[in-house]
Amino acid sequence: MIKRLLLDNVLLGAQYLAAALVPLLLIPHIVRTFGAATFGKVAIGVAVTSYAAVIVQYGFHLTGPAELARLSDKRSVRNIFVEIAWARAILFCLVLAVALPLIAIFAVGWPLLQSQLRSLLILLLIPLGAALNAGWLLQATGKFRAIAMIAIASTAATLGLGFWLVKAGASDPSFRASLAIVLSPILNGLATFTYAHWSLRHTTGRATRAGVLLALHGGWGVFASQFVASLYALAGPIVIGAFAGARAAGLYAAVERAANALQGALQLTHTAAYPRLASLYETARSQYRQLAFWVVAIYLVGTFVLGILIVLSPGRIALFLTGDMSMETLLLIGCAYVWIGLGIFGPLVTGYFTISAQRSRILPLTLQILTVSLIGGLLSVAWIGPSGWFIALALGQCVTLWKAIQMWDALRNHQKPRSAT
Repeated sequence: MIKRLLLDNVLLGAQYLAAALVPLLLIPHIVRTFGAATFGKVAIGVAVTSYAAVIVQYGFHLTGPAELARLSDKRSVRNIFVEIAWARAILFCLVLAVALPLIAIFAVGWPLLQSQLRSLLILLLIPLGAALNAGWLLQATGKFRAIAMIAIASTAATLGLGFWLVKAGASDPSFRASLAIVLSPILNGLATFTYAHWSLRHTTGRATRAGVLLALHGGWGVFASQFVASLYALAGPIVIGAFAGARAAGLYAAVERAANALQGALQLTHTAAYPRLASLYETARSQYRQLAFWVVAIYLVGTFVLGILIVLSPGRIALFLTGDMSMETLLLIGCAYVWIGLGIFGPLVTGYFTISAQRSRILPLTLQILTVSLIGGLLSVAWIGPSGWFIALALGQCVTLWKAIQMWDALRNHQKPRSAT
């Protein structure tokens, strides 16, 4: 079991290493070339369109593998894939129906936004990429090699085009920055969808209205939790921009994108193990607990190594990410590291609730995190600046840490954890 997990980690590691190069190389290049203030304005637009991406994703990356683990003679892998694809298409059309009129209204009534109109329209490719992305199916069916190759190819194309677009003295820097940012999600979405569709070419199964509605209904609990989580996870540039200006939002967003990439890379153990965890929960609860232990252990070891690197050269890291070595940037990096260290417990607990038929518990947990993070974030940003948002996010993750402890105790006793009172 551990050997298979490590092999999957190697393949997923190649995927996340490739994907991480965009926020670790391209985003700092944008900030250093166009300035933190310009990037801050784009980051606010990215945050808004990322909410649309959360709506389109609808939590299918969690509910899809869980459905595959419970396949019956009447349902095939293709059934689930096509139904989720149609559900995402419907959600994307709804997003466009709301977003396009809003953009038009604001552009007409707000002259300052007219110069950003092309940037806002190009950023709508972010939810389109989310609608197409079929990485969840490739992971759930063990096609880690294909995922890695797709990630490497799309990242190479993104970096090549992105560095060509982002040049000092170029006209319309906001549009160029926006176009560079959307390259990765749209290319990865197109590639994973195409490969997933091709890999199922010899299978049968089609979408039905009932199946699509069932997919939407079944994923509601996870989606509600994901959307509530996005209210605090994505709001950083928006809140910081309102309190401290575009430059502070740009510095925060540059560090946040790098931190998200590193956290995602560290979470690849859970990503690789999730389909196996879903299967073991149904068949061997003690092995589920053992695998969950290794997931956390590998994550914490990786976090420790990252901490050593930050301690050895904080100034160089700050200068590379933002072109700024001020105390404000150094504090951002330190607070981001604390948030990264707590990042494994959210996916672990959410995944556990999903595969153990306790999806109704995800939303109340996320609301608790939202309350802590949002209230704490508003107060912290007003008090100490952009790093306060990372502090509030870390405090919110302490709630998931407590739930993870309860989950561990419940697994040891082979029972569901007690409901929160």
